[in-house]
Amino acid sequence: MFARLLLLLLVPADARRVRAGHSGRAILLEIEDTLGNEQREAIASRAPQMEELLKHTYMALPKNNRGAIGASIANYALHRLFLQLHSWQMKDLQPTQGAWHEHSPTAALKHAPQKLLDVFDERLNNFGLDLHELSVLAATIERLVRDEADMLLNVSFKALGFYSAQKLSASHAMNVMEAYMASYILGTDSFGEEAHRELSEENVRVLLKNIGSYPRWDEVKGLLQDFSSKNDADLDLSTMSNILLQTTDRFTQLE
Repeated sequence: MFARLLLLLLVPADARRVRAGHSGRAILLEIEDTLGNEQREAIASRAPQMEELLKHTYMALPKNNRGAIGASIANYALHRLFLQLHSWQMKDLQPTQGAWHEHSPTAALKHAPQKLLDVFDERLNNFGLDLHELSVLAATIERLVRDEADMLLNVSFKALGFYSAQKLSASHAMNVMEAYMASYILGTDSFGEEAHRELSEENVRVLLKNIGSYPRWDEVKGLLQDFSSKNDADLDLSTMSNILLQTTDRFTQLE
């Protein structure tokens, strides 16, 4: 009798662990299918670090009867993570009028294939996200945000005659970042929503030349200076990318 009761208590928990493990593998396979093996490996490598960063917050969060979290709680956890980790105030994860709403955190996966969003959303809507799945989502968001920024940053390097593998002095780095911000601000109006993917080196030089008439340009340069002030040494692409992500995020809030 006791053995049967013990078996009944153990089976659902085991089944949940199997489903969660299977789902985590399925998500990574879908990432490989839609984004490629290199992206899957990068995300799979980063996910355990995200899990370590998220675990204490996750333990304290309210959960459903499966021990997982829903959309609003996921938005809160991810927003808190990126704010602490990168000082990113991600618009798609922020509360609306002070409340955390049930919109999907996959809204932060801009330009990701719909099939990949559907995998996360199906898990979120049917079961909620466990810690591993939330960590994979965090690693995916971080990777795609950086990829988007680095596309335009690479073009900005080349537009000013530098190679993206170079470390730049503070003054040269500021020139490149100003070229990036000029393209970020004026590019959409001039070239459409996909500007960051379409701009050529010549486009970037033209936008940099024209940015002086933008009424808040001095304010933007001030943001760049503020976020750059902690870096005394030469700046590499990764450091500049993080400065620019913070700057664009703060700029978006001010608009």
